[in-house]
Amino acid sequence: MIQPDSNGPRLEMWEPGRITPYDKNPRSLPQKAVDKVAGSLKAFGFQKPIVVDEQGVIIAGHVVYKAALQAGFARLPVLISNLDAKAARAYRLADNRTAQETDWLDDLLGDEMLALDAAGFDLDALGFDDEELARLLGEASNEAIANGTGSLADRFGIPPFSVSTATATTT
Repeated sequence: MIQPDSNGPRLEMWEPGRITPYDKNPRSLPQKAVDKVAGSLKAFGFQKPIVVDEQGVIIAGHVVYKAALQAGFARLPVLISNLDAKAARAYRLADNRTAQETDWLDDLLGDEMLALDAAGFDLDALGFDDEELARLLGEASNEAIANGTGSLADRFGIPPFSVSTATATTT
């Protein structure tokens, strides 16, 4: 598994040409996924490295690598793994498969998106389609209205106002 004479994985910055995709990668790399990851990299930068073996062959991070190329990054963070060849081959599968075991909690996800939207964050950087954003924001807003935590404008269907913008009417 882990090579006992190794000092552990090392984090380095490499030029993209030093990295080689694994030629037997059993996962597809749809352009839609690459585009979303490229957008995320542009918005947030690298927050986790591409995992490679000592020869620079990707163990985990094929979509990230392709997205980084598309986005034009000149240097990429790589974690040089200390797994032996058999364990690296197994980890390629385990890393992708275990990520499939989770689901979104739409109510919490919607709340997070509403908070980001209210703070003025560009939600397009999150990688969700327009339809997904509309559904999630709508559900979260409806829930806030239903439980009385939405804004007055949301709860009562009126635009926000202040004392300085309100006009008095007499009858």
